[in-house]
Amino acid sequence: GTYTSTATIYQEGSNNSNEFQQEGSGHSLTTTSIGNGNSITGNSWSTSPVGGQYGADQSAALNQQGDDNSIALLQTGSSHSANVAQTGNNNIASLNQSGNGSAAATTQDGDGNQATVNQVGNDNELYFAQVGESNVLTADQTGNSNYIQGVSSGSDNVTDVDQSGNDNYAYVHQDYGTDNLAKVSQ
Repeated sequence: GTYTSTATIYQEGSNNSNEFQQEGSGHSLTTTSIGNGNSITGNSWSTSPVGGQYGADQSAALNQQGDDNSIALLQTGSSHSANVAQTGNNNIASLNQSGNGSAAATTQDGDGNQATVNQVGNDNELYFAQVGESNVLTADQTGNSNYIQGVSSGSDNVTDVDQSGNDNYAYVHQDYGTDNLAKVSQ
């Protein structure tokens, strides 16, 4: 049969940009940018971060509401899913998925939050919400069947999770505080 990739892009406002590349088959991309100066990047032809969907059956839903938010996404391998929701201003999310069957979902509700997620291997999962201002998430999953779930609410909180190997589980909750640090290495 024929495997068709689809891309649906909606932009409302001024100076929004969406540059995305799909190679392979069965990909699905849906993006929404409402506001001004937002960017979604997933390509290999500009000076922006290298990204896009490569391989087979990748899916991504990337949503921005506010001003000056940015999302960069790279999916290689097969059957990954990525969901990013940004509400507010000056939020940054970068997701890299390689291997097969990994899932990442991040929510940024507030201003100046940063999330960097790297998944290398198979069947890794990450679900994380940042609520407030200037919270930072760095998550690295290398191996198979690793799991991260968490919430960082407040301001200037830092979460750093590094999982290497298989079948690691991390739950991190920083609730309504300021300048908290959570560092997990498995």
